[in-house]
Amino acid sequence: EYMGIALNLSCFASVAAVQIATRRMEFFSSVDVKLSSDADYMHDLTYNFYGERLAVCSSSQKIIIYDRDEQEPAKWNETEVIENAHDAPIWRVDWAHPEFGHVIASCSEDKTVCIWSERGRPWGNRGQAASDKISRWKRRAKLSDAQGPVVDVQFGPRRF
Repeated sequence: EYMGIALNLSCFASVAAVQIATRRMEFFSSVDVKLSSDADYMHDLTYNFYGERLAVCSSSQKIIIYDRDEQEPAKWNETEVIENAHDAPIWRVDWAHPEFGHVIASCSEDKTVCIWSERGRPWGNRGQAASDKISRWKRRAKLSDAQGPVVDVQFGPRRF
């Protein structure tokens, strides 16, 4: 299964358009990632196991979650913004295997790794605007034993 990702950054509108081309499904979709300023950078993006959700992290200490629109599969909706997820730029995010629920890990320049889980996800309200509700993501753990910036994080295979 091949998935190619092309990233186009627009510094005028401070919007990153991520175009995903999937050979098997043969369609293009785009995600508008709204960055807070021209000095803000998107450091990482990752899909969940099923490719229906996307997590993006930035230098503005935010994690942004997008869900694929059920009626319009080529459209992605911003469903959550985790503000101040770390105290410094966030370098990487990763989704856990779905058998553990909706769980992501993030790592940062602030020498920490955080584990986040989503609680009470209403499956019927996918695509609801992020500003219309309170955050459903809660930090479950914060690992802070690193001697320097943590630049990568990844969940192990589910069999471990």
